[in-house]
Amino acid sequence: MVQFAIKARLSLLPTNFTLHIWNRDNNPICPFCRSHTESIAHLLKGCREFHNYYNRRHNRIADKIANDIKLSLPRYRIHSNMLAENVFPEISELITVLTHRKPDVLVIDRVSKVCFIVEVKVCFDLYFDYAYAEKLERYMPLLNILVESGWTVKLFPLCFGSLGCIKDDVWKCLRKLSIESYDIKEILQWC
Repeated sequence: MVQFAIKARLSLLPTNFTLHIWNRDNNPICPFCRSHTESIAHLLKGCREFHNYYNRRHNRIADKIANDIKLSLPRYRIHSNMLAENVFPEISELITVLTHRKPDVLVIDRVSKVCFIVEVKVCFDLYFDYAYAEKLERYMPLLNILVESGWTVKLFPLCFGSLGCIKDDVWKCLRKLSIESYDIKEILQWC
């Protein structure tokens, strides 16, 4: 497994793309989707033929984090994979115009009007910064509507690599969600 991860990170696995680089007679096209170049990044996160596998991994990680947040913040309500207008019916007319309104996890406390938006992204390890910026951009309109409605909101984009790496700020974000260090270590090893 370690050899695979090292070779994958260095793009040394014999995909059609690397075989094409070594010998121009090889076809670089993915044999599964037949529309993109078969690279490590494409196979681990981009091939439409494996879309269900990518989604299942993403959902398992989001569910694991939601369950651990439930344990660490018992007075908060946890909403997993739920439309924001169903969680905030009082401002649903403002939210329904948004394109992205279904975050992975919404953690809310109606008494203190505090909301945490937790978004999970599983991407190829080299694209952490792009994935992080994409999640910020995607959920900033929802965050702004909630802030304008009197909520204190924090957005936590958590980026996990398809080869097992994590973005450097995932640990800090999970600590801000009151998850204990030993639980975070267990979450990250599991992911």
